[in-house]
Amino acid sequence: WKVQYESHSLTPKGYAHLQAIAQHQDGAIRLPVPESILELERKQREKVALRKTELQDGGIDLASIPEAELESGDGETIRTQQNWIRTLKRYRGMDEENGTERASNTEELLRRVLEWRDAKAQELRMAPAAVLNEVLAKSIVLTKTTSVEALKQLGVRIVGVEGLAEVVTNALAELYPGAGEEYR
Repeated sequence: WKVQYESHSLTPKGYAHLQAIAQHQDGAIRLPVPESILELERKQREKVALRKTELQDGGIDLASIPEAELESGDGETIRTQQNWIRTLKRYRGMDEENGTERASNTEELLRRVLEWRDAKAQELRMAPAAVLNEVLAKSIVLTKTTSVEALKQLGVRIVGVEGLAEVVTNALAELYPGAGEEYR
């Protein structure tokens, strides 16, 4: 069993070119980027710019989004913020009375969750974002999570999570009286 290798040789002109490259650059041969790759990169940049615009138009401060997510245009924070914006927009696009009320109730539920967070932060003498960041709070509101176990699965890792479950449960009962689970 004998291994054969293919070999290539350089012409004097090719050898001279490689020496010139090595003296003036890092030794790499630079080839033009294919047009298809340039087109893909352009489309990705446009997609990222559209997401940033959507977030800004929705009132989201781009400084609150991790830099890596902003550069790639995707990530948990961006997806949650987009979901929040689109959900409120969809509610407001529903029939006048129910849609506006539902959007207001969703915003009120977020306000109550953040109010609980602020009170818990004072009680524990911690920064509010260390207790519950805004993106996680929006996830809780969007999913209408009421059980302690589900809150822990979402990522709530603070002592007294039972109080948050109670706040969400009570707020849902108050803001959506007589509504079935599918409405909440």
